[in-house]
Amino acid sequence: MIYTSIGVQNRRLTLVGSGMSSWDYLATLEPVPVPSTAGLGQWKKNQAPYCIAGTVESEADGSYKRNNKSLVARDLIFLDYDDLEDQHSFFEAVNEVLKDYSFLLYPTISYSQEKPKYRLVVKPSEEMDEVSYKATVREIGDRIGLPYDGASLTWSQLQGLPVETKAMAGAIRFQNLGQDYPIQKIGKAEVVGVTSPKSSGTISTTYSGDSITMRVVKTLLNGLGDEGGRNVVLTRFVGLLYSKYVRCDVATAYELAKIANSVTADPLKAEEVDRTFESITRREIEKRRLGL
Repeated sequence: MIYTSIGVQNRRLTLVGSGMSSWDYLATLEPVPVPSTAGLGQWKKNQAPYCIAGTVESEADGSYKRNNKSLVARDLIFLDYDDLEDQHSFFEAVNEVLKDYSFLLYPTISYSQEKPKYRLVVKPSEEMDEVSYKATVREIGDRIGLPYDGASLTWSQLQGLPVETKAMAGAIRFQNLGQDYPIQKIGKAEVVGVTSPKSSGTISTTYSGDSITMRVVKTLLNGLGDEGGRNVVLTRFVGLLYSKYVRCDVATAYELAKIANSVTADPLKAEEVDRTFESITRREIEKRRLGL
């Protein structure tokens, strides 16, 4: 079910009684135009449309109020990406991971060509409680391999509905239809000792909660993974080395790529590593003007 709210600070929710599923509602929703005269900050605070997708327990008077206690379950998965360098590389990374699943991608209200910001919505296989929701968010985020907004893990976080501004002329809006994404089911026994829902620890996947530095270190320790996905992992790894979070020079990035391949159980051939590395490096030179 979808519950809507007007203004980012509003805790009152309105149940949308359309009879549509949360996914169908969002997938068919037209973006709300933002008046050209509106100040984005004030409009976001008082007039922007937001939602919660799932099941919310009503108050004694029959109304709905957003908080961690009243939210019983989630039925859509949301991840916000606010710190992207290139929207096309981001789209490629998302599509590579989620091409077999149903997902939506649309720009958030603060989007600009200089600072692209996107909301990713994934259709899950079933409703999720808080622990399973956060574990599934982490898994998807880790598979995509790019930093996402930590507020995506907040249980009762409002998600902005699609809007349209003049700055979004070159933005990507995309809908993919496929399978429902299998959620991470976490039993009570598996979360014993977890003191906070935000903790990564027990419920995390391989890279959940890791910093960018730790992702680099773990790739150097564990290699590029299994046959079939090694080129994809190598591509992301080299891109990560060149990103603003690491800022690796070309010579060092090349040596690190070779090390990551060398510790892989079934490593790529040297010429395949060279070909992939050269392709990514050329793209990064054009995009970020790396110093060579």
